[in-house]
Amino acid sequence: MGRLAAPWLASGLLLAGCQERSSARPPAIRYGEEPCAQCRMLIGDARYAAALVPAAGEAKKFDDIGCLIRYQAQHPEPSTAVWVRAYRADEWLAAEEAAFVHSAELATPMGSGLVALAADEDAAQVGREMRGEVVRFEELPAIVLRQ
Repeated sequence: MGRLAAPWLASGLLLAGCQERSSARPPAIRYGEEPCAQCRMLIGDARYAAALVPAAGEAKKFDDIGCLIRYQAQHPEPSTAVWVRAYRADEWLAAEEAAFVHSAELATPMGSGLVALAADEDAAQVGREMRGEVVRFEELPAIVLRQ
C-alpha cells in the first residue's frame, strides 16, 4: 500500500466506526432551537421527542411521536435506530422496546396523544390515569395515520 493511501484508508475506517456508534445512541436535541423533521415546529418538550437514524444520512428529530410515525410513512427508507423520550423519566428508549399510551387526554405538541414509557407497568398506570390504551410501537401507524 502506498504512503498516500494509508491515511485515506485510516480516515475511512474511522468515519465508518463513528457512523456505526452514532446510531447506537440517540442524538442530542437542542430543545427550543431545533425544528421537527416532519412539522418544522421547534422541538420544545423532551417528554414527547423522538428521533430516528436513517441507514444513510443524519439523524432526524421530532417534537411528537406522531410526527415520527408520519415521517416514516412518507419516507419508508430503512433506519438503523428509532428512539423515543420517556414521558416520566429523563431518558431515551429504543422505540421497539418501549410501551406507549394513546389518549385524547394527553396534550402532545402535534396532537397525537402518544407518550412512551420504559415499563409496561408504568404504561398501564398512565393509561388508567389518562383513560387511554397501552400499545406497542408496531401498532402506532394504524393509530396515527387514521387521525
